Amino acid sequence: MLSAASVGVIAAGVLRGAGALVIVGVVGVIVGALLRARAGWRQWVGVRYRPQRDDVIVSRVSARFDEDARRLFTNAVRRA
Repeated sequence: MLSAASVGVIAAGVLRGAGALVIVGVVGVIVGALLRARAGWRQWVGVRYRPQRDDVIVSRVSARFDEDARRLFTNAVRRA
């Protein structure tokens, strides 16, 4: 939402010839991109399967979630 609104502010600044609006819009786009990257990083969960050892590595999660995810992932890989 922030990035979309900021693009609108940039467009308004360009159409009106208001450099300050363009600058505010560019700052808004940058802040929006940083917030989106931060949210994506916090939601990211890594799952890697190592077939040589028949092991699954789940990162950035709690121990209980790790156990459940490992079991589900291993079962899915064995079915495929």
